[in-house]
Parts: sequence; C-alpha cells; structure tokens
Amino acid sequence: MKPLFFICMTLAAISLVFAASQEYLRTYPDGIPRVKGTMLDGKQQGSWSFWHPNGVKSSEGPYEKGLPAGQWTVWHTNGVKASIGSYKKGREDGIWTSWHANGVMSSKGPFKSGLMEGAWTYWHTNATKKSEGSFVKGKKEGLWHEWLLNGFTSEGSFKNGREQGVWIVRNDKNVVVRNIEFNKGTQIEVTDFVSNLPLNVTFTPEKKPAQ
Repeated sequence: MKPLFFICMTLAAISLVFAASQEYLRTYPDGIPRVKGTMLDGKQQGSWSFWHPNGVKSSEGPYEKGLPAGQWTVWHTNGVKASIGSYKKGREDGIWTSWHANGVMSSKGPFKSGLMEGAWTYWHTNATKKSEGSFVKGKKEGLWHEWLLNGFTSEGSFKNGREQGVWIVRNDKNVVVRNIEFNKGTQIEVTDFVSNLPLNVTFTPEKKPAQ
C-alpha cells in the first residue's frame, strides 16, 4: 500500500503544480499574437513576449513573481531593436542602450533602482552626438553639452533637473553667439553677440529610453 500511497501523493503534487502554472495567451482581433507567457499563482513568471499589431515582436524578457527581472529587449514596429537592458525587482537597473528606428544608437547610460543615474550620451538619427551629461536620481545634474544638426552647440549646468546659471551657445565655427541665463529652469536673460541667429537654436530635453 505504501507504493500506491506514494504514487497518489506524487500525482496530487503534480496536479497542484499544473493548476498553479497556467499558459497565458492574448491575440489581436485578427488573430495575431499580442502577449504570451506563463502565470504562476496568479503572477507573471518566466519568459514573456509581446507583439505590435503588425505582428512584429515589441518586447521580450523574464518576469519573477509578477515583476520584470533580468534582461529585456524592445523592438520598433519595423523590427529594428529599440532598447536592451535589465530589470531588478521590477525596476530598470544597470546599463540601458537604445536605438532609433533606422538602427542608429540613440542613447546609452545607467539606471539605478528605476532612475537614470550617472553619465548618459544621446545621438541624432545620423549618428552624430546630440547631448551628454549626468543624471542624479533621474534628474539632470551638473554640466551638460548639446549639439544641434546645424553645427551649433550649447553647454551649461543643471541643478535638480532644471537649467541653472549661464548657458553658452556657439556656432559651427565655435564662436560664442549667445548667452542664456537661467534660474531654476526659467530663462531670465538672453544676450546675443551676433545678429540674424537661426530660429532653430533650441535644445530639446532628452527622453527616457523606450521600454
């Protein structure tokens, strides 16, 4: 009777495992997969995959007890890799690298507990450098350098995520053409050293990598 009892208990344990672990699949109205993975005790567990409506995979990576964990990869709708990086307990952690839809690298830098931290670099779609500087707890801090496609550059400081002090703008010949003074992100004074500056001497804030 003991062997039979052992077999029954083993089968019962296996049944419980299968009952707790369930495949999860959702599709778009046209039948294209939308998301696929495994649920364990009601939480996402193991490898999961997601797709764009056009059938191209949008992201893929592991979950652990319902939270993203380990390396994840994200793709643009055209199939080009959009970003790659790791999660730790559901938050971005370590180096993340992103690419434009044309395959050119767009950004690279570290995360710590879900916030951008340390030195980051950004690039334009033509692979020329766009901006470079550091983050502290998700906010820009210290000296930043920015480059426009027309050859103009800008440099200045951030404090707690906002421009602070004098920012210097140079033209494509490295001549100072404008000073912009900021106080807590608010522009308070502009000094031009040459006339007829292009209207597009503006610098846009950087975005968090696609995830």
